[in-house]
Amino acid sequence: MTLDLLENGKVARISNFNVTEQLLERLFSLGLSKAKIIKKVCSSLGGSTILIECDRVCLMLRSDEAKSIEVERI
Repeated sequence: MTLDLLENGKVARISNFNVTEQLLERLFSLGLSKAKIIKKVCSSLGGSTILIECDRVCLMLRSDEAKSIEVERI
């Protein structure tokens, strides 16, 4: 499943990234990497942005970025 499909309030583990090298470096700089535990807090009304929590830090991702992040529900 991809991060955008995760229900609000649910926790998951990042299993893979399907992104460009440039975006991967940006996500790493934000603290996201494989096996990290994240929580999808909520998505915007139109679903264009998604708020996640990782290591007690909240991050806002674009929907297309969230679609490129594969997660496993835990």
